[in-house]
Amino acid sequence: MMTLRFAYAAFTACGRSHEANEDRALMDGILAGGRLPDESDNRQGTVSQPFLAAVFDGVGGSTCGDAAAQTAAEALELGFSYALKKGQPFDHALDAGIEACRIATSELQETINGTALAAVAGIAFDQDTATVFHAGDVRAFRFRSPYAMRLTRDHSLAQQYRDEHGEDAEVPADIAHVITRCLGDERLDQVDVENPVPVLEGDVFLICSDGIWDCVTDEEIEIALAEVAEVISSLNPESEEEADAEAEDAEQAPAPNATKVELALAMALDELVARAYSRNAYDDTTAVALCAVDIQET
Repeated sequence: MMTLRFAYAAFTACGRSHEANEDRALMDGILAGGRLPDESDNRQGTVSQPFLAAVFDGVGGSTCGDAAAQTAAEALELGFSYALKKGQPFDHALDAGIEACRIATSELQETINGTALAAVAGIAFDQDTATVFHAGDVRAFRFRSPYAMRLTRDHSLAQQYRDEHGEDAEVPADIAHVITRCLGDERLDQVDVENPVPVLEGDVFLICSDGIWDCVTDEEIEIALAEVAEVISSLNPESEEEADAEAEDAEQAPAPNATKVELALAMALDELVARAYSRNAYDDTTAVALCAVDIQET
């Protein structure tokens, strides 16, 4: 059996046009990001599988998008972890977490004076595979040198427009941010679960809300993730003798490789968020970046 260990960095910040952060990041706990413009929450570390990471985006126009995102994040984590503790197979545990999301956000509608909707994208990791799930326009990417690929396809009127008029077509403003799937609305809460994809050591994953991807290009995302991959490559000496020589020559004990990758991931998120802000992004900005730092036989 293959055992993966992942380095990660996660970030969320309240948008300049919002009174509360309507995004949530789920990565080794829930990141909320505060209730003031530009107030942020960030975290980095390592984690072993099985686990899942996700980004939730409270739908603009719903009166309680932040409550929907928080409720969905809590339900996903609890449903997934409880099923695993009960000895359920990994795919059943993922299904249980997603169903808990759907039920919790639906029940939330009955307790509030308004609407509470959220888009989601996440990746669940087990052994040497990654399973992507999503509803709405939160996006997931994987970088495997030399290219990045998008793992999700937006459930949105904008995507439908691009399908009809070409991927580079300018989307009309009145449909630019209208999604066709979300948690919290029984008519729209279908969550797509993709087939598992293999994970290789050095793969870099990114999940981000539209506060980021709407203001940066896929090419810029690819460049940021490629920089993480370069750090990983530099940490793999060509031979054990070279590694021993480097250790003897170092004045201080080097930081564990995972720590260096965590920093590289955090820097990649900083770069993407800075680019979004430089282009007058006003939406909440949230992302989780992860990398498989080792794969060991057990």
